[in-house]
Amino acid sequence: MRRDSKDKRWKDLKLRVTTRDSGDRLLKILTIEEAILFKESSEVITNILDVAHIFPVSTHSKIMYEDCNCLLLNRLSHTRLDNMQNPVTGNPINKEIQFNWWKRIAGSSQWSQLLDLLDYIPDYISN
Repeated sequence: MRRDSKDKRWKDLKLRVTTRDSGDRLLKILTIEEAILFKESSEVITNILDVAHIFPVSTHSKIMYEDCNCLLLNRLSHTRLDNMQNPVTGNPINKEIQFNWWKRIAGSSQWSQLLDLLDYIPDYISN
């Protein structure tokens, strides 16, 4: 499913998430060491922010408009996570590590809300 400027639900969701998060959620949870690594590995400008789906629309379309399935992330980290890379360093990661990052960025409350919406919880996701 493709979301675009004509999709009112997508526009409303983006506004709610942007207002709720008020900035890059990843940068808010990094340790000092991770922030340094991120800066060193980020040769591109990271001030563009995206509303990123934790569970992709391609596999979880039923929850694509759920606030708890979305986070505000800088575009580089969003792209890295979508491409199975560490959002800080860009190094390759597996599915379990990818979702551990999503869980960490989301925080326990949002993560719990999200898991409550799923029909099943994949094996690679630790509660």
